[in-house]
Amino acid sequence: MVISQEERWIQNYQRYIYFIETHQALPSRHHPDDYQLLNWMKYNRRLWAKGKLPPERVDAFNKLLKMAKEYHKFNQFTYKSGKKVNKYV
Repeated sequence: MVISQEERWIQNYQRYIYFIETHQALPSRHHPDDYQLLNWMKYNRRLWAKGKLPPERVDAFNKLLKMAKEYHKFNQFTYKSGKKVNKYV
């Protein structure tokens, strides 16, 4: 079965959201299982930054970037909704 490019994008978009909601973290470059999601995000972030992301995907991708920003990690702490949480405690 052949999947269209649009269907593949939607699948990866949903997988990324599912990963964040399940793990309460972003995919890590230190885990080989996460590489595919990381590469998908990097590629789409570049397209978005250059203004080449298709218009029908821009709103969805902006929502994903906002969601990802909430789970961005700094050192040993995770920031969720503006709150500092030590993940090692």
